[in-house]
Amino acid sequence: MITTHILPDADGIGGQLALCQALSRMNKVAVCVNEEELSSRWKFLKGKENIYSAEQFQKTNYKNQKFDLAIVVDVNTTSRLGKKVEGIIDQCKKIIFIDHHPCDEKIINKHCIDPTAA
Repeated sequence: MITTHILPDADGIGGQLALCQALSRMNKVAVCVNEEELSSRWKFLKGKENIYSAEQFQKTNYKNQKFDLAIVVDVNTTSRLGKKVEGIIDQCKKIIFIDHHPCDEKIINKHCIDPTAA
């Protein structure tokens, strides 16, 4: 399961879609879930149909699946994901952050975070 922060920007959505596509090509089940529905601003993006709002996600066959991994892109804390997505992530076995924003050294060492990279 791949997610990003609330009110996602191009970094978050682009990261989700690229990662989802790469994992799918590796024959992995990958689904993107965000707190809210994708803004009309991003409806032109290829692969947008792979991004569900938390509400839409609850209506899919994925809702009962226990994901091995939650991948959070473009943010390094769950507090910026939204309450509904936080609840979904709580059901995942593991979580990893992929980000470029500065944060506590303990988080950087445990996750894939590089503040020097865009």
